[in-house]
Amino acid sequence: MGIEPTDEVRAPASPWLNLVVSHEAIEAPRTNLGPSTFYIGPCFSTRRGTDQEGFPFDKLRADAFKVYVSLGTVFNDKPEVFRTILRGLDVPGVQVVVSGGAAYPALASGPLPSNVLLFRRVPQVELLPKVDLVIGHGGNNTTNETLAAGRPLLVVPVGGEQHDNARRVEYLGAGLFLPMGSLSEDGVRRAVTRLREEPGFRTRAEALRQHLADTEGTGTASALIALLARRRAPVRLPEGAPRTLTREGLASLLASLENTSAGATSRSA
Repeated sequence: MGIEPTDEVRAPASPWLNLVVSHEAIEAPRTNLGPSTFYIGPCFSTRRGTDQEGFPFDKLRADAFKVYVSLGTVFNDKPEVFRTILRGLDVPGVQVVVSGGAAYPALASGPLPSNVLLFRRVPQVELLPKVDLVIGHGGNNTTNETLAAGRPLLVVPVGGEQHDNARRVEYLGAGLFLPMGSLSEDGVRRAVTRLREEPGFRTRAEALRQHLADTEGTGTASALIALLARRRAPVRLPEGAPRTLTREGLASLLASLENTSAGATSRSA
């Protein structure tokens, strides 16, 4: 991109405050984080309610294994990829909800399996708890929102951070990685069968949901940035404190740092 290889690009970290918009429970282990780095949880609360009004939730079948398919908002103009996935899911007892994005016109113009509900876009955050499995591209929003809903993932990455997220989902035991280069109807069918029949995937995804439910990334980020602005000094993790800030942990941290600041001011005076 023509960016000069400055120190900030080589090691993009601040000595003052670094916010990782995730949870240690849904990441691979990292050992090079400094004392001013905090995991604050995902920030997706503002996405709730998008396009929810009028969505036909009543068409979701209670007697079916429901699969949600999305390729995100950037790399989604891939109708043949969608068609391969949908043919792989054309089996009894499965219902498929598709967010087609840019591929919607091409998908809508041709025949689709009878078990498919096709939309240009969906209220994703509200839909995820109502399905049993997600087939996605591995983008950060879809991955985090799916884990927050406690649903397993089959990840078919396209580019960017998505391959890393696919491997991370496998590492966490919450899903499977299916390379797009080897995508086939049979491969999709076999992967979905594993995710459906092996309970460990759902159990692990539910455990991660419980971890994420304890965080509130947007509010935590705001509180730490406000604290930094008031203190005008690096915000550091107290020794022995958890690096991931839950709601309860944030309150304890703020109280600890405020007391430290007050004590320092008193000694200075």
